[in-house]
Amino acid sequence: MQFFVHFIKKDKPKPKQYPHAVLTQDNWDDFGYKTTFHVVLHLSDTHVEDLGSIKIIESDRTSG
Repeated sequence: MQFFVHFIKKDKPKPKQYPHAVLTQDNWDDFGYKTTFHVVLHLSDTHVEDLGSIKIIESDRTSG
């Protein structure tokens, strides 16, 4: 499965391979870090599942 990340200030990816997940960055600021992403799973062109929000951060990240 492929994962695509959509950052707020860029165009959304439009992949055509299935299944894939799109993570869209949330503008929520966690003490200087933007760690929240909304996840949508695309199983086919017509079957889409909203998986909700997750938080992701690199283990050695020191700022935003």
